[in-house]
Amino acid sequence: LEMNNNIYGPTVREEIFQRENKKKVMINNLEQQLTINPKARDILYSLYQLYLAEGDKNRANDYLKRAREVDPSIK
Repeated sequence: LEMNNNIYGPTVREEIFQRENKKKVMINNLEQQLTINPKARDILYSLYQLYLAEGDKNRANDYLKRAREVDPSIK
């Protein structure tokens, strides 16, 4: 990113930071909602997808397993 700073400016770095921050906020919000309803299939599956996108396969698989326990039709 640094070498492209002259071409693209700081906006590329800011955009990447905002995307990463948005994911973290989404994860935090979903995990808070999960404390209210720990068997919320859609929340569990969304957390699986977000953690998978973050590269945290272990945590992603934990959420996928929990989602499948609630709804075995999830593949």
